[in-house]
Amino acid sequence: MKVITAGRSSSNTITVDDEKASRRHCQITQDDYGRCSIVDLNSTNGTYVNERRITSEYYLNPNDMVRIGRTTIPWQRYVAGGATARHTQRTVGRDNNQPVVVNVNQPPKNSYRPNLSEESVNSGYGVAALVCGIVGIFLFGIILGTLAVIFGAVSIKRNEKRKGCGIAGLILGILDLALYIIILLIAGSLFFWAL
Repeated sequence: MKVITAGRSSSNTITVDDEKASRRHCQITQDDYGRCSIVDLNSTNGTYVNERRITSEYYLNPNDMVRIGRTTIPWQRYVAGGATARHTQRTVGRDNNQPVVVNVNQPPKNSYRPNLSEESVNSGYGVAALVCGIVGIFLFGIILGTLAVIFGAVSIKRNEKRKGCGIAGLILGILDLALYIIILLIAGSLFFWAL
């Protein structure tokens, strides 16, 4: 396993001269199979992979661009000599009629690991809120309405971009609870007038 750190501090493997970068900004880890993952080390301005901010461990592909602050870091050259990563040669052009050959790092076969980004997990909260809100109108309003409000609030709190399902679930959950209270009040008043 190989661990690479990047940031402003000279103790990092990759030192960047960028005031927007933290002293210890991010860490790249290459496992024994040549797979690389990156994690932000609670930096102030965040770590970006392909211009998307990462909030949890992210498995890198060889062509991914990593940016900290305003600096794109050349992470590939620090992991190219990895433990069991296979190398192939590719001709990229000619210089003075001689082929220019570069080594290209390829992960071993069957090394694909999906990136479960926080965004995809958060959209699950929004969908759960929406489903609980819709079903709660017809069945178990007090339970599913409460769950819709909770899931909707979590989705809105954790997800900045796609919070439409969370908002809809939150509104439906509040509606479920309001309908349940109205039904209880009507049932209570009917019971009171029946006496």
